[in-house]
Amino acid sequence: MQTKEAIKTYLLSQKVGNKLAVFHYLLNYPDYLNHSYLVKNCHISENTLILYLKELNQDLQQKVAPTIRVTSRHQFAALDLAGMDSAECYYKLLGAYCKEATNYRIVTSLLNRKVNSIIALSHETNYSVPYLYSRMKEIDQFLALFGLAISFTKSGERKIVGTEIQIQYCLIDVYWRIFANTELPFREKDTLNTFQFVDHYLDFHLADRLTSGQLGKVALVLMLCTDNFPFTSFEAVKKDIAKYPSNRIFLQPKLDFLKPDLDLCDEQRIILNILLRLTTAKVGTDEENYQHYILFQENHSPFFDTAKALVAALIKEFDLAIPENKQVLAILNICRNRLFNTYLPPADSTKSSFT
Repeated sequence: MQTKEAIKTYLLSQKVGNKLAVFHYLLNYPDYLNHSYLVKNCHISENTLILYLKELNQDLQQKVAPTIRVTSRHQFAALDLAGMDSAECYYKLLGAYCKEATNYRIVTSLLNRKVNSIIALSHETNYSVPYLYSRMKEIDQFLALFGLAISFTKSGERKIVGTEIQIQYCLIDVYWRIFANTELPFREKDTLNTFQFVDHYLDFHLADRLTSGQLGKVALVLMLCTDNFPFTSFEAVKKDIAKYPSNRIFLQPKLDFLKPDLDLCDEQRIILNILLRLTTAKVGTDEENYQHYILFQENHSPFFDTAKALVAALIKEFDLAIPENKQVLAILNICRNRLFNTYLPPADSTKSSFT
């Protein structure tokens, strides 16, 4: 299940999910849409559709921009964004709905380092302890998609099953899928220069090459993994990193995305390099890609050896003529996928229990 689908399934109510479905159709069709089309494709009744259109009009004006209009005339509906970017409009509405959603509030509070017990969770969310326990089945199913499980001891202490990278990736992915570039958590957007923030961390003038979307995502990774590190403990982080000694290759200057004089321990630097590669498309030049290729090859990285063998086998099997720079990029992309599968393994259903 993709994260966007999981957010709608586990974090939002069915009604909000249906309203978002109606909004999505209106957003993608600039002309008037027939009510019957929306009723059929959104699996709702005509009366429910009329109600949702009215509520969407109010929600958009109150939560996104007062100039937006949803109109419905003679069995046809249309959306007028008044010049606003459609993607920004969608993410602002989704973010507003999530902030109001019970399960979203519980999940984000559970993944707050300071909320370390069921009592603290109750204080943070203003929900009673019995009510919180009643919601944990759905929340556990959502977290399991990231390989995580949260349980409580008999005394109510929170316990988390999952590695530092899994926890940090979950936070990054959830926030990005909901807010994208419309909002950065824990910071006031109007006081934060995103480019300067990213440029403070990245080496080799990488910030100059990032698109606005990439810049926002890199800022989110850096923000969460510096403000929120370590989520577990330094001892747990060291154990996680020690399981795969080959990951220390990311400390080599030619592979390390980060400036050398930052106040980061080796483990945090490795985790940031892994997460930046897992969450952002490659932005290196052909020359830099080739340098990375040679470095992986010289260090006999297990990721690299497998990727190179796979690309070579495909070229031979299908008699392909692929330029060298494209082969290098393909190998590096496969290495990236191997990183994902190694550090973010599928959820283990045996871990999804509460004590």
